[in-house]
Amino acid sequence: MKAGRRALLSVSDKRDLVPFARELVQFGFELVSTGGTAQALRQAGLAVREIASLTGMPELLGGRVKTLHPTIHAAILARDSASDREELERHGIEPIDLVAVDLYPFERAAERGGPLESLLEQIDIGGSTLLRAAAKNWPRVVVVPGREHYERVLAALRSTGEVGAGLRRTLALRAFERSAAYDAAIAAAWAMRTGEAQPAPERLVRLWRRERPLRYGENPHQAAVLYRAPYAPPETLARAVPLQGKPLSYNNLLDAHAAWSLLGELSGDRHAAVIVKHTNPCGAAVADTIEQAYEAALATDPRSAFGGVLALSAAPGPALASRIAARFFELLLAPEFDPEARTELARRPALRLLALGPPHRPAPCWTGREIEGGLLWQ
Repeated sequence: MKAGRRALLSVSDKRDLVPFARELVQFGFELVSTGGTAQALRQAGLAVREIASLTGMPELLGGRVKTLHPTIHAAILARDSASDREELERHGIEPIDLVAVDLYPFERAAERGGPLESLLEQIDIGGSTLLRAAAKNWPRVVVVPGREHYERVLAALRSTGEVGAGLRRTLALRAFERSAAYDAAIAAAWAMRTGEAQPAPERLVRLWRRERPLRYGENPHQAAVLYRAPYAPPETLARAVPLQGKPLSYNNLLDAHAAWSLLGELSGDRHAAVIVKHTNPCGAAVADTIEQAYEAALATDPRSAFGGVLALSAAPGPALASRIAARFFELLLAPEFDPEARTELARRPALRLLALGPPHRPAPCWTGREIEGGLLWQ
């Protein structure tokens, strides 16, 4: 067991922090921390040094400046070389060997809404700087950019007493990915609130958050994952959860998007129904009632509608729900479903139901399609 090592811990998410820190101490790490993290560690009975005891400076500007100090960053950025060690000794600085930092929960704050000014205090500056410094110096320093990595670090320490170069390099990559995604989330929230997004910028940066894995892709041998746009509201297709039936597949989502988008184009003063299969419309109609719209859309091509996706601009009543349940559809989209209709539709338990709120005309937006080595953007 190697003694004399130091770990800087500063996290917003305190879950699993104490067990992680306690085991680090068992492996010879001295704990260094800031404000709330230091308090949580002390309450758990762990010895911890405050950052201020190293820098000789208190937290400034209401906590905006805590770790932004040459003593801290020299301790992290020092390479494993004689010249760097001599320089640290000359200035009385002890190296830091492990940095565990997450970032202020900016995305969660932005999803709650509010003006741009209300989000400024949720933009992490010190944490991002610590992450990037530790990741840059991965040949010597272990960077831990979130609690999901605690166990991998501890497993390595239990096995050899060290965190090997391969894992250090991987964790550095995860840290830069986290830092890039964090900045992209800030830029996206900024653009949404100011309307100052560039439609075709010199460098296109888009943030997508993994929502869930899908059973398979367009074909059964292909893996697939669903990502959602930042700050997408719960009623959007990417975040919708089926009220019954199996999880949504890649093809279900493609057809659902096509059907709901076309429904938005048709909806207005009259009711509308759309049936899509393999992203192609099998039927679409508008009428004075939702029942009439459904029957007219189905009559367009009843055979092709088999196994398709049905989208309705109004909630189906029990009678219409019974007629829909008598046929085979993969997925039914509607603004909402009342209990009586749900009872009828439950007679076909494999039918997936999505409640997406009122349909709306899709807003004009830029979309992309990947090609080999590039992206087409229109």
